[in-house]
Amino acid sequence: MGVSSPAARAAKRGEKNPACKLTAEQVLEIRALAARGGLLLREIGAMYGVSRSNVGAILRGRSWTHLAD
Repeated sequence: MGVSSPAARAAKRGEKNPACKLTAEQVLEIRALAARGGLLLREIGAMYGVSRSNVGAILRGRSWTHLAD
């Protein structure tokens, strides 16, 4: 009850998660925008409809970790 296997959790990563707001392509675009510089995290987040903290988590490797650069 409430405990799922590692395989079940992995199946809900990224776009397979029903609560997902971003696509893998958008995550790669976010990483590229941040690498280029000139935009604040909140500005990048506003462009994609996500929070500043979500963008920060992507850039720090705390979310979308399965997605290679």
